[in-house]
Amino acid sequence: MSDLFPDIQGPLSDSHMKALLLMHNSNTDEFKKVFELITEEQRKQFTEMLKKTAQMKWKAMRNEQRSIRAKEKEKQRQNSPHPFYGNMGEPENREENKAKYGVYPN
Repeated sequence: MSDLFPDIQGPLSDSHMKALLLMHNSNTDEFKKVFELITEEQRKQFTEMLKKTAQMKWKAMRNEQRSIRAKEKEKQRQNSPHPFYGNMGEPENREENKAKYGVYPN
C-alpha cells in the first residue's frame, strides 16, 4: 500500500481516517493510490466520515450565519427611528377595502 497504510485489515482507525482526510483535502496522487488499495468496506467507512464532517461544517456555517443575521437585525432595530411600520399592505380606505375583499367595511 503506502508507508502510512501498510496492508490494513478491518475498519480504519481514527489516525488512519484523519490521515486519509488530510490527503483527500490536499487532493494528492498518493491519496488516489491509497484509495484504490483500500477495501470496499474501508471506502464506505471513509465516505461516511466525509459526509459527517461536511454536515458538521454545514451546521457550523449555518450557526455562524444565524449569529451574524441576529446581530444585523439587532443593529437595525437599534438604529431604526420608527420601530412600528403600520399595517403594510392593508387597505387604507373604504374603496380599497371593497376592491380587495369585495365588501364595504361596516
